[in-house]
Amino acid sequence: MKHFFGLFLILAGFGWQACSPSHVIGRFAQKEFLEQPGIQSAQVGISLYDPAKATYLYNWQENKYFIPASNTKLFTLYAGMKYLGDSLVGIRYRQTDTALFVVPSGDPTLLHPDFPGQPVVVFLKKAKKK
Repeated sequence: MKHFFGLFLILAGFGWQACSPSHVIGRFAQKEFLEQPGIQSAQVGISLYDPAKATYLYNWQENKYFIPASNTKLFTLYAGMKYLGDSLVGIRYRQTDTALFVVPSGDPTLLHPDFPGQPVVVFLKKAKKK
């Protein structure tokens, strides 16, 4: 009976450990996220922190150093400022004797109230074509 009780405690401890939040989160992260084909070669780290208990619930590759996204954004900003200049293409157009064909380019400043100067609108008013 003494051995049975000891074995029961050991098995109960393993069962309790298997149901802990970190194991549940770990199984979910592994199955639903980390085993996906696109993630296999990516640099991924997962860290879930519980501020109420001041403990980490789950860590995956917490000891690796990753490049912060803000550093990448700095190089993107520099490249954009260097190669794009200070203005954007508002529209692409083709003009015939009777019509004006317009293809928008996705300019985020078009018709935005913070940008009072609207060269696309001025151009379209001057064209006077349908």
